[in-house]
Amino acid sequence: MAALIELLWGGLHQGETDAIRLLERLRMKKDEIQIVRGDDAVSFMEGSEYCKKYIATGKITFGISKIPVATRGTKDPGHVNSQEVFYVIRGNVLIYVEESGNYYELKEGDVALINEGVSHTLVNVGDIPAVLSWSMSPSEI
Repeated sequence: MAALIELLWGGLHQGETDAIRLLERLRMKKDEIQIVRGDDAVSFMEGSEYCKKYIATGKITFGISKIPVATRGTKDPGHVNSQEVFYVIRGNVLIYVEESGNYYELKEGDVALINEGVSHTLVNVGDIPAVLSWSMSPSEI
């Protein structure tokens, strides 16, 4: 145990994240908490929308998206069995629902709940890159 503490202490002083992650794993009870670091998230593109999926458990999916100024993401066909939530962290976006022709404007701090099967497209209408968190339950992706 003393050697482990020395390793961790030395790693912390040297700024090694491996030592911090090891400490987290040792302190965490099995299946209590799952931590996903930004570098470990799955990155993908949907049109000009840069996405990072952090969690997908079958019960819930969580990620973030960044949309450059004056661009849009790919049309999401909707999720047959899931509701989806968007939270705007930074910027201003429109959610366009093609079937109804409706636009819903969201700004920083706003939340949108998309019901099952509703297709939608995110459009950045602000003057800075938009950043959103998104989640769906149950997981489909």
